[in-house]
Amino acid sequence: GAFLNSLVMEANVVAPDGKVTNLLLQQVAPGRYEAAFMPTADGAYFIRVAGTSPENEDVAIGQTSGWVLGYSPEYAQFETNPQLLEAMAELTGGRVLTDENTAVFDHTLPSETATRPIWSWLTLAAVLLLPLDIAVRRLVITRRDWQRVWAATFGRFQSVPMQPVQRTEQVSRLFQAKQRAGTQREAGEPAAPAPAPIQQQDAAQQPAPAKNVEEKQQSSLPKPGQSVPVSSGSLASRLLEKKRQQSEQNDT
Repeated sequence: GAFLNSLVMEANVVAPDGKVTNLLLQQVAPGRYEAAFMPTADGAYFIRVAGTSPENEDVAIGQTSGWVLGYSPEYAQFETNPQLLEAMAELTGGRVLTDENTAVFDHTLPSETATRPIWSWLTLAAVLLLPLDIAVRRLVITRRDWQRVWAATFGRFQSVPMQPVQRTEQVSRLFQAKQRAGTQREAGEPAAPAPAPIQQQDAAQQPAPAKNVEEKQQSSLPKPGQSVPVSSGSLASRLLEKKRQQSEQNDT
């Protein structure tokens, strides 16, 4: 049961054509020897392996074996097999074409149907339509709202014609006044005189005596029998006229 090591192993390979090839085997593991050989022809090979020990001439081994290199399965048979074709046609529900060569192009073969689950697409549609269903039930959308949505979404891509800005009445008057001023300036008309500056009253000025104030008030009052020129229709003129009549009645 011990391994045979350090043996001189040789192999003789006889090819199908009778050619002999000698091979020298190399030890690759305890009690294991290998050699490489490439067959070149199909057929049966005869192999003879023999080994001796250089240390002990009494130790000698030998073995004979055979090996066959067969044909490829696709080239194993070169004749038709009608029985196999008929069996295949019967199993698959087809038919055997013998003399009807044109029947090869017929489209009378039964079509195969296949099913595909669509639950994933239905689930996706339900998820997408659920918010829309809630919006239709809860929200009130008018035509004005749709117009706003359309304007916000697609209105930016449409060109809107510029409309002239309408002037108000006050702006029109100011514009006309500006035009008249420019026309007068071009015609050489004298400009309106600037208003005189307002003289500021001296803060340190002393108030007039009360006597002078009374004299001024008495002088401003109309004397009896003297008419005061007043403009008709004003409140001040009516008050002065009323006061004058009362003074005349008191004198009489």
